[in-house]
Amino acid sequence: MYSILRKKNLLCTGCGACVNICRENAISYKENIEEDGSLIAQINQEKCVDCGLCRSVCPQLNTSLNDNWKDPECYAVMADDDIRTKSSSGGAFTILSNYVLEQNGVVCGAAWGEEFEVHHIIVTKKSELPLLRRSKYVQSRIEYVYRELKKYLECGKKVLFVGCPCQVAGLKSYLKAKYQNLITVDLYCNYTPSPVVMRKYLEESYGKENIDSVEFRIKDEGWIADICDVKLKNRAKKRCREFNDSFQQGYHVRLYMRKVCEDCKFADIPRQGDFSIGDFWWIEQYHPELNDQKGTSCILVNNQEAKDIFETIESQFKVCERVELKCMENNRKPGVKAHRNRDYFYKLLQEGSFKDAVEKSKNGIYDIVLWGNWSEKNYGSELTYYALYQVLSDLNYNVLMVERPKTAVWGPNEGTPLFQTTPYPSYACHELYKSKDEMIELNEKSDIFLVGSDQIWHHDLYKPFGEVCYFDYIYNSKKKIAYAASFGREYWNGTEEDVQETTRDLQKFDFISVREKSGVEICKEKFNVTAEWVLDPVFVCDSKKYVELSKKSQANMPEKYIGVYMLDIENRKLNIIKNVKEKIRIPEYIITDAFKKHDDYWSEEINIHKEAFCEDWLKNIITSEFVITDSFHGMCFSIIFHKPFIAVINEERGGTRFRELTSKLGLSDRIVTADVEQEKIKAICDQEIDYKKVDSIIEMEKERSLNWLKRALLKEKKVKLDGYDILLKRLLKYQYEMKDIKPRLKQAEEALGGRKWDIQVHRNELNEQLEKINRLEKELIDLKSTLNGSILSKVIQAMKAKKKS
Repeated sequence: MYSILRKKNLLCTGCGACVNICRENAISYKENIEEDGSLIAQINQEKCVDCGLCRSVCPQLNTSLNDNWKDPECYAVMADDDIRTKSSSGGAFTILSNYVLEQNGVVCGAAWGEEFEVHHIIVTKKSELPLLRRSKYVQSRIEYVYRELKKYLECGKKVLFVGCPCQVAGLKSYLKAKYQNLITVDLYCNYTPSPVVMRKYLEESYGKENIDSVEFRIKDEGWIADICDVKLKNRAKKRCREFNDSFQQGYHVRLYMRKVCEDCKFADIPRQGDFSIGDFWWIEQYHPELNDQKGTSCILVNNQEAKDIFETIESQFKVCERVELKCMENNRKPGVKAHRNRDYFYKLLQEGSFKDAVEKSKNGIYDIVLWGNWSEKNYGSELTYYALYQVLSDLNYNVLMVERPKTAVWGPNEGTPLFQTTPYPSYACHELYKSKDEMIELNEKSDIFLVGSDQIWHHDLYKPFGEVCYFDYIYNSKKKIAYAASFGREYWNGTEEDVQETTRDLQKFDFISVREKSGVEICKEKFNVTAEWVLDPVFVCDSKKYVELSKKSQANMPEKYIGVYMLDIENRKLNIIKNVKEKIRIPEYIITDAFKKHDDYWSEEINIHKEAFCEDWLKNIITSEFVITDSFHGMCFSIIFHKPFIAVINEERGGTRFRELTSKLGLSDRIVTADVEQEKIKAICDQEIDYKKVDSIIEMEKERSLNWLKRALLKEKKVKLDGYDILLKRLLKYQYEMKDIKPRLKQAEEALGGRKWDIQVHRNELNEQLEKINRLEKELIDLKSTLNGSILSKVIQAMKAKKKS
């Protein structure tokens, strides 16, 4: 079933309808370890007779008839104190269960089973209800319980089924008929983590063989969401709260939320069950008297049959008040999103410990922060960073991609605009920072900072790109590496002050490599730092990854063609294309700079593929017979894929990189100027490239470049802090304290409205927080001023020293 759903871009809820309906027992549950460990339905094709019953009952494939009210009645209820003490919230489940059991009926709900997995079971006595009470924060196994319930229903027994909305939908879909003796209750569930999450947490934290019981939502400290008791067989007990327990820390921020829960189609109104029940969180915002800190349940009455039942049982509640439906705004609604690092958590869970997976994913901690212009509307830029990300990932590093701040003159783009679909996991790309000041926060996210390739050290781009490429906002206690950085030209044209400031920043790098050999000399002569020449990342990345990307292209290219990537189209370059066409007699397929507007003049002159994606760009080179380009990266990919090519040198965009690379590979005769004569073009077309020889050079340089990167990443950092670093750390500390205090201030304000009996305590807390905020804001302003002054004074001192010498 899972594979059938995936073909339709749907997800399996594990509701069990198909498992129960299958007459051949050909469908079973499987933990989807490849993604998030969810229980999914898997068909055994050897047993399957393709009867189609599974497809006919799947709630994800079929829209079931739901005549529940679109405006249900909403009640806040409290059972007596004894029941509430044993319940997660207000005891609504117990009152409904008692109603059914007193009529000799049965109740089906979730209970802990062996190995601390959760199963839906059936109970027939009140003494068995404790098995079903309290929250179980894990996906329940339905198994074949629907078949058993159907037998009870057909015998005339009253049946109460309680489950998540998807499970209620599954039961109703399986039964197909409406039974008057069936009462369904859907839970206002936040989400249910997969069994894999719970299993790994318990095993690592306690050892499952040592555990006697796990109980969530114990109430001896009041009606609180994050309390859990783990009792061990040696009679020890651990009280787990969000501040001391890794499971609670991840659960409440939706770090474990399964994709199918995030996209739940059953959480909306009209609801699935006859009743819907849940915790009535924040009811005191509307009705303070309805929260006595012992637990309040919300009940939605969703149809007339449920209303008739409710009128029978409402007298059994200690408190039962009808309230406005808007009071439930803090309960789960459709469209609730998982933590942004949910997928990162599941990746880390497969690699290491549960605790580390929670800490790193929740706090956004990575092995490497990679800064660069990877969101630029430039095919070369996006692909060189894609390549570097893949290289680092293949070395088993978790990488966070970071871009320029929004305040940069030449600002970044959201996401990867030139990729048809983003090639990075959702957690790998940090949201854009507003300013450089905010980027100080990155110090908390990694111990290794790597600046990537392309012309990120081109001096004319330093200010437009936000003045962040030299990592002056990163502590000197962190490792700083540059891989294949480029100055764009064979010279550097900054002022003397620029030289002093850049020298200070580059001398704090632990390892520097550059893409052009001229960059080695610039580093040595201008900044007194040692750099090594390495290959552009596109050569170091496995070329199979580019082929896979190109297969996603939907561009319709001729069977045989000349692949053209021309950044700056003009008549002389058009003549080169014309001459090659006359020689090899196949059409051209042209892609140009993504920034070009493709106006009518050019579309009449030549056929340009407009709005090409990186996938199209790659396909244009990979499947071509010949390549013509004035792009450095167009030339690089022509070499990678063994294409005969002509590279038109582009001095304005940096000619040095063309000459140095082709010289190294023995391909200097493949580069021309725009004024090249027709006869030379024809001669180049006739000349074959010895790619066996070229590959041997590339492989040798690739190994050397990769070894340099590995050494840089693995070598131990020698920390040497100066006053600048210490001030920077203090600045970040204050910024974090400010972030922490402001939410607490809001909580204190809310407490003043809802907890009148200890108002003075909270008034004092409120005043303290306000005083601390005011003090910190003043210190923050002073510190920024000091920090800026320290930079300025260093520059002035350096200038004076230079003058004297």
